[in-house]
Amino acid sequence: MAAVTAGHLLGFGLCSFIHFDKDRKFTVFVICGVIHALSEIVLPLWLNFPFMLTMGLVSGLTNAIFGTLLTSVIQLTTPQDMMGKVFSILDTFMGGFIPIAMAIGGVLAEFISIRVIISSCATIMLACFIGCLFVPAIKQFINSGPTVDSRL
Repeated sequence: MAAVTAGHLLGFGLCSFIHFDKDRKFTVFVICGVIHALSEIVLPLWLNFPFMLTMGLVSGLTNAIFGTLLTSVIQLTTPQDMMGKVFSILDTFMGGFIPIAMAIGGVLAEFISIRVIISSCATIMLACFIGCLFVPAIKQFINSGPTVDSRL
């Protein structure tokens, strides 16, 4: 977990001074999403400690960049008066499913290896992510800039 945290710190640090051009934002988003999912798939399967540290670092780095891009786009496209509502719903979904996932994972771990469960969940995450890439509105959303509020 320390490697994932170090990767997060590195990713957030990089995002603080690197500007992603509007044309490349979606490409960086896709690359980070795919690499993050792939690193999460292989992380529990190989029990080589240096390899696991590397995959944890890569996972944290790409997750931080992916999350920063997604959050910044949501902030740019959400009207100011709706920002609290949008982020409270987003946080509810992100945080609310954690206990449910832990409960399901705990029950499954009685029957299936936890390493297989983690890799399977990351594979499902990758499949869902790739499926979303075929929706044209997602690319438009990620590449979008700030909206202009006519009331200002």
